Amino acid sequence: MSYGRAGDEEQALSSPDERTTSNSSPVATRSSEWAEVTNPAERRKIQNKLAQQRFRAKAREQREEAQREATNRRLAAKAYMPPDAAELEDHHTLSGLPWGGLSLRHVIISGQDKERNSQYSSQENSVYAMRAGGSSR
Repeated sequence: MSYGRAGDEEQALSSPDERTTSNSSPVATRSSEWAEVTNPAERRKIQNKLAQQRFRAKAREQREEAQREATNRRLAAKAYMPPDAAELEDHHTLSGLPWGGLSLRHVIISGQDKERNSQYSSQENSVYAMRAGGSSR
């Protein structure tokens, strides 16, 4: 059997059913189109076309997912970053409290100090556990 003979290709390409179903066909027609094609060159063309469509759809989904992930990370980073204590103005006094109110700057600074101390403590525990040969938990 010889593959890709000129007569077979011309016959396969000149068939009116082949031309109309390959370009604008739903999935059900494509599967019937696939079953009817016996010419190996035509089958290869159809197979390559379907594989290319799947590849493009998968690449598009991956791009969209990566874009969503980047947007989510950017928005999440903005949502969880506390303000810097230097950015806060502490000139005003809060009305209604007899001693002048709570200093938000003090709250943020003490929270940042606790966070730094906690991270430092965790690092020390990890180093100690490595040296001792065990887990710090």
